Amino acid sequence: MSYQVSTAFNSLMNNFVNLDADETRNGRRSRDWLVDEQLTKFPDKDDEFPLLSTTPKMWFGSFSRRTKIRELDDIDMMIVMHAEGSTYTQSGKTFYISPGTNSRFQNYLNETGEWVNSRRVVNKFVSSLKSVSQYSSADSKRQGEAATLNLKSYSWNFDIVPAFITTPDSYGNTFYLIPDGSGNWKQTDPRIDKNRATRVNQKHNGKVLNVIRLVKYWKRKRGVPAIGSYLLETIMLNHYDDLNKDSMSEYLAIEFADALQALATAIVGYVGDQKNFQGDINHLSSEEQKKVQEMAFEDANNAKEALSIEFTDPEKSGKIWQKVLGKDFPVGNA
Repeated sequence: MSYQVSTAFNSLMNNFVNLDADETRNGRRSRDWLVDEQLTKFPDKDDEFPLLSTTPKMWFGSFSRRTKIRELDDIDMMIVMHAEGSTYTQSGKTFYISPGTNSRFQNYLNETGEWVNSRRVVNKFVSSLKSVSQYSSADSKRQGEAATLNLKSYSWNFDIVPAFITTPDSYGNTFYLIPDGSGNWKQTDPRIDKNRATRVNQKHNGKVLNVIRLVKYWKRKRGVPAIGSYLLETIMLNHYDDLNKDSMSEYLAIEFADALQALATAIVGYVGDQKNFQGDINHLSSEEQKKVQEMAFEDANNAKEALSIEFTDPEKSGKIWQKVLGKDFPVGNA
């Protein structure tokens, strides 16, 4: 059978970009076991471990949003604690939590004895997780923002973030408070991220997430500097949110070229947090922004060249695609 670029793209996506279906199922199964059979039982085994909410599970991160690429390396989760009458005070983007009277959070106070120290809460999660024999080690991550659990039998880790959910305001809105890395707490709401990714993907008939995953793969293979996964996803979702419904191409290669063009344009400007909590999330230096822009423009042009000769010279087109997407992109024998 003659070489076809479309077949090569399918091979790349199935074998090197998208998560393996069995690995995904195993990841979800092990995540559920950790929470349902271990974490939720810690408060009964240890009277200092924080009590948990009646709905303690909140999945977040790229695995939850279905934008993670191979190989599966980490799975993020928030574990929602029962506040036990605790209250919060906000100062700018920092939140301070005052423990409820006689609550278990009295065991995790800061040096002044006034506020719940988020690092101490994370450390409690770490010490409790070390008792689970199925895992090789547990430690804190990102200056005390999360507890990381390493597995013995699988290649991925779990990043576990203790969280509170606020009571509804006058409009019925709630949000989450998670460790900020400095011993206090910060605002987040992964429901917004996940709902937006789902909405934008459905708007374009389920084609957006594949493009996001391919751009992430390109970033890794090409060694694109500094740009984080969440920033990249936000730029892509902004692009497809602004695009008219049903205006996406059916052909992934065409959309990939357009996505690189959109990335090159957006990376040198303001990129707002889609949750409206953090303001500008584009923290790249001007030099880093310029480098990402140059690489994205260069490969957008390479992609367009490959597209222009796909049917007249498919082997040459495939070799250009391999230059853009790495040696695992299949090429013809010619």
